[in-house]
Amino acid sequence: MLEDTTLQFSIFSDSEGEAEIAQIYDDLKALFDNITFAVTSNTLLWCMRKNLVTMVEHDTTAQGTYGYKHWAVDYSFKMQKT
Repeated sequence: MLEDTTLQFSIFSDSEGEAEIAQIYDDLKALFDNITFAVTSNTLLWCMRKNLVTMVEHDTTAQGTYGYKHWAVDYSFKMQKT
């Protein structure tokens, strides 16, 4: 039996530039792109980065309004029950 799983990572940064969030994204890719790992009672057939959505969000608190970057990264995993 094949099983598809989607895992979404949300990355946040309030730095002025894009360097910090881009570095976190690169670190995430290094961890999950072309990986091999074991899942109990399953065999991983593949892991693929499927989607990147970049956003700038704003929140209002008692101290005022502030903006931050939010990147949502989706990975798709296909596993087979062993």
